[in-house]
Amino acid sequence: MGSDFVFDPMFLFQGRWRGDPAKLQPQRHMNKSQYEFISHNKSGSPRRLWRTLAPAFLFFAIISVLLIADPSWRLEVFLIPVFVFTAFVTRRYGWDRGSLLAILSGFWMNLSMPDIQFSAIIFVALIPLFAVSEKADRLWKPVVYGCIACLSCAHFMNGWALNALSRMCEMSRLAIYPLFIGFFFAHLWKFLWFALAAYFNARHLRLPRIIILPTAFAVLELFKLEMYPWPLGLALIEHTRWIQIVDLVGLPGLSFLIVFVNVALFEIGVRVRQKNYRNAVRFAVACLVAIALWGLYGQLRMAQVQQVQIQGTPIQVAVVQPNSPFKVTSDDVDAERHVNESLYSLAHRAVKDVSADLLVFAEAAGSVGYQTNDNPDLCEMYRRIAREIACPIVFDNVHVKRNDHGWTLHRTALLLSPQAEILGEYIKRRLVPFGEYVPFVRQLPFLKRVFPNAAGHLNYQPGTEAPVWSVAGVSIVPQICYEIIYPQLTRSHKTGGSGLIVNISNDAWYGGDKQPQQHFLASVFRCVENRMPMVRVANTGISAYVAASGEVMEPVSPMNEPWVDCRTVMVPQLGSVYRRFGDWFGWLCLVVLLGSGLWRRLQSRS
Repeated sequence: MGSDFVFDPMFLFQGRWRGDPAKLQPQRHMNKSQYEFISHNKSGSPRRLWRTLAPAFLFFAIISVLLIADPSWRLEVFLIPVFVFTAFVTRRYGWDRGSLLAILSGFWMNLSMPDIQFSAIIFVALIPLFAVSEKADRLWKPVVYGCIACLSCAHFMNGWALNALSRMCEMSRLAIYPLFIGFFFAHLWKFLWFALAAYFNARHLRLPRIIILPTAFAVLELFKLEMYPWPLGLALIEHTRWIQIVDLVGLPGLSFLIVFVNVALFEIGVRVRQKNYRNAVRFAVACLVAIALWGLYGQLRMAQVQQVQIQGTPIQVAVVQPNSPFKVTSDDVDAERHVNESLYSLAHRAVKDVSADLLVFAEAAGSVGYQTNDNPDLCEMYRRIAREIACPIVFDNVHVKRNDHGWTLHRTALLLSPQAEILGEYIKRRLVPFGEYVPFVRQLPFLKRVFPNAAGHLNYQPGTEAPVWSVAGVSIVPQICYEIIYPQLTRSHKTGGSGLIVNISNDAWYGGDKQPQQHFLASVFRCVENRMPMVRVANTGISAYVAASGEVMEPVSPMNEPWVDCRTVMVPQLGSVYRRFGDWFGWLCLVVLLGSGLWRRLQSRS
């Protein structure tokens, strides 16, 4: 391909190719105003910026009204009519159609999520974004396109967060909407990174994008700077064979493979349209070989893990999903009494006619202050349960530490012996923004006035230690709520071999079933990475047992209903490359990316 010949992603709307914009000639599908604008206006003018942003403003204005009105709506249903309307207005007024492709890329990402069951689209979802970013003639364009793709994905995939933030901060959905937008820019900025990577490679590096773009995305997964890490491989989580490779290369390696397939398919389409069939076949062969090796490793590794798992150490684990209200105050005596009675009854149901080695309660609204006896009734209830069922129990706790300067709160999980003695305490290390602390409130004190309810009662402090408990000869790795989605936290617990992950959570804040499903499925990666089984217990669901192979044992708990279960979990003595060496593949990609840039710079100087 010549240096002045670029692929124009607008062919989806215009039906043709074109070369250097500087050589643009009037075309039959352009009206006079469109041609005069493109040929005579400066690329960086305010008018050009407005025409680029206008389609996104129109589209998100409509979608935002729907989301604020009711976050539980499935916005995918409204996308097609709103998108078609926006495309019609865009064509009518000659706006930049690249924004529509960025919106499309974010929406395809959402379609790939497990709750929609269209995971295959993940292998083409990035194509519109990097195609339009690669063609951009100014730096601000990929920045705009990346932000638009971020907003698109945030509105469709994470609309639940508007309801959750509204509940946590005790503010209306309309008032909390700006926070929702900023929150998910921090969450999904990988789209912006990816758009910039495509732009700089096309204009400066000019290296094979089938290597550079997957490498750039893998580096992004390496740093995990988001408040809520969202891995690209989440789309494949229900296809167990395809996620086995994370025990070797981690999530950066899985993202590398997904982006590699995206770029390979894009290259095939470009070569076929150029009638360069020889190179198209080469890219097709490379894509098929990568997929075949990827699937073969997954199949063989999963069979090996299943075989070793049969010979593992058994432990009988009972779980209690209480379905408590998402918030119970100490002033509501009747609600507290109802929670206590429900927990006591469910605990005895869980171990009825069985001899359990461990009983696990979900993280719920009735946390206690066990060490300081701040809630005597609930503390005594846990002591009675431990003595009566004669097995260790795990439950959540708010540990109040008082000192000369005041007091601090810690979210903890406690391991209680059958004699009601504390055998172990784990202090939560990754706190929930706006649920357990207000970010940057010390640096920006005015946030206390913006979020008075949240900042007034949230004073939780994170822990620093990663303890490992021992129950029935099995190492227990405790994890609280959403910190299970951070790979490095689970890996930091040194078990000296294999172990059992115990994750307690409270997803009642979200007020729906979409986010709890995303939360649960993201936690499955920890089992595959570390080759450990997991017992997950959530207040309103989803509670489940997951094998070291990443297979979810049926049945899982229903949503928003009390549920108990007791099963034997086999804990195999397995290790993994990822558990031993961590994100080595991501660091390798970082070296390749920096080395490629340095090599290109030295080559250009010579």
